Amino acid sequence: MDVVDVGLDVWCGKRIERKEIMNKYDELVRRNPDILKQLPNLLAPIVGVKYASLKVWDENSPAYKRECPVCEHGILLVQRNDDLTISKFDQCVSCGQAFEYTDFDDVFEPENNLIRESPHKISFRSAPQLREYKKDEHTFCSKCGKEITITSDFVSRNGVICNECAH
Repeated sequence: MDVVDVGLDVWCGKRIERKEIMNKYDELVRRNPDILKQLPNLLAPIVGVKYASLKVWDENSPAYKRECPVCEHGILLVQRNDDLTISKFDQCVSCGQAFEYTDFDDVFEPENNLIRESPHKISFRSAPQLREYKKDEHTFCSKCGKEITITSDFVSRNGVICNECAH
């Protein structure tokens, strides 16, 4: 296996400054102090690896999944960018180690070119975003526009509706 430290950092598939990524990780750790027990390599520098050299996670699973070369029991799912093209970066779902595929152009560019040339343009951003609602928050019914008060904390992708519209 060809693994080298490429000295970069990654957050959601994008190269960013070390200070910015540390701020995001600090926020994650603040909200969930046990996250470093769950993802021990979360703060490790990104590692360059050849995708073609990685072991297939499961012969019966989708083609892209690969075993993590660091923890050997984690999975690399192959992340996608907002425009659904395959990302050059990936992260183990088990240990949190971030990777950059050094053979990206050879392996994924043909598929990415097909996606870019497709007349059907969709993206992750076209899906409704999750929104967190808090108890006693004032908002508006997504159907009729009536002002309502939230009665308990919850998360929704489709907004909220009042009791009248729900029945």
